[in-house]
Amino acid sequence: GLVMATVLVKYFARGETESQPGKWERKVFEVYGVIAAVSLFLFACVPENLQKSSVLAINAPVALTAKQTFLLFRKDRRMALLIPLLFVNGWVLGFFIGDVGVFVSRTLGDAWVGAVGAAFYGTNSAASWLYGYLIFKNCTGRFSVLQFASLVQIGAVLALCLVRFPENFQWEAAGSTWTQLKEPESWQFTAFFGLSALLALGESAHESQSVAVLQSFFQTENEQKGLAAVANVKVWQSLGFAVQFAVSTALQLGMPGEQNLRRLILGCVLSAGLVWVALSVVCLHWRVASLDQDRGGASSQRDDERERETLQTSQTDSRGDGQVIQDSLPVMGGKFNQQVAMQVQSGTLTGTLSFSPKTEFVEEP
Repeated sequence: GLVMATVLVKYFARGETESQPGKWERKVFEVYGVIAAVSLFLFACVPENLQKSSVLAINAPVALTAKQTFLLFRKDRRMALLIPLLFVNGWVLGFFIGDVGVFVSRTLGDAWVGAVGAAFYGTNSAASWLYGYLIFKNCTGRFSVLQFASLVQIGAVLALCLVRFPENFQWEAAGSTWTQLKEPESWQFTAFFGLSALLALGESAHESQSVAVLQSFFQTENEQKGLAAVANVKVWQSLGFAVQFAVSTALQLGMPGEQNLRRLILGCVLSAGLVWVALSVVCLHWRVASLDQDRGGASSQRDDERERETLQTSQTDSRGDGQVIQDSLPVMGGKFNQQVAMQVQSGTLTGTLSFSPKTEFVEEP
């Protein structure tokens, strides 16, 4: 949406007159507002029976309170160790939205803020798909992706905050506009677009894979835990947003005129937060619970098919009474329970054998 809006504004704004500045920006905003309102109305009109998926059907509604949401990270170490990831994710996103836009306005001009934002979110979208594809194909795992994201973001944040980009534009409070002092150079465009793309590479991994990790941890265990885990995502991400804007405002008010020093402090604090994220993910992965324990994809499907073939070819006891030799059935790793339908030849009885990670066999008539 941001990419489309930027392209439309850039294309149509060429014919604007000085008497009507921002005409096309308002039109694009109005069009997007109407689309959002119509979409919300259509979603509300969807019949209730279509909203309930046959795969994710819920027998009874699950109530979730704020107390249960906050108790999850107090009682579960997995949730507690993921909080730095969620918190700093919101912090970095707030840094890009609030501070990087000001950096771009000072160096490239405010007309390029939308284009840099489009590059950021476009890269974010493509990288999210790429990470998911690589993890599905077992080319990499969530742990490696998250560590790569932290390293990339540390480099991008330090570069944006430590490199002294020239101020080609100056803010004029009297006219509420940016006044150009000199023409931006080509390397400055390359630097901002490239660093924004690198920042998006890390942001997309932190934002997409954190939710995937939470679902793999909690959704399969308990539905209420799964809801509480997802609620924690927005709680801590929003808190990161708030802290970033508060820190940025405090630095601006406390050190007026010290632009370079403010950027240095902000870059160091953000980098320390990203190091905190990397260490917490390492501790979670190696000491508490593996982030790649439920890795799916082609190899996982092949393993499941191999296990089913082994179960189907299991031999029965030579006595012919239908009893399955327990030693001939392999243990499936305890990932989930499976029911293997097998005909029992004892008399006229036909039943189902339930196979669980504990290798307990229950005959159900």
